[in-house]
Amino acid sequence: MNKKLLLGIPVGVIALGAAGYVGAAWYAGSQIEKRLNTGIADLTAASPLLTVSDVKTKRGIFRTEHDMTIGFNADCFTSGMESDSKLEEAMGKMKIHLHHVIHHGPLGF
Repeated sequence: MNKKLLLGIPVGVIALGAAGYVGAAWYAGSQIEKRLNTGIADLTAASPLLTVSDVKTKRGIFRTEHDMTIGFNADCFTSGMESDSKLEEAMGKMKIHLHHVIHHGPLGF
């Protein structure tokens, strides 16, 4: 048999497997980003007490970083009460910053 053919078949199989692995990892990252955005939309729709801001997603082939800031809606706490500027100011300063690092790949590592 031809030596080039014997060498070319394993190299082709390895290249095809590597391309499949990278493609599957990219697809997993796109699904993660879609689900994160759906979860944020569900959160803001379900809870008028919370506000979500500064949503940033940095997606790579094998890793996704997602940042968001959750704050409290002061209007929900002060409705029906006299305007209390100190409460509104305190609620405006109360924020939770979430940073998610998600490693994804078709094999989980």
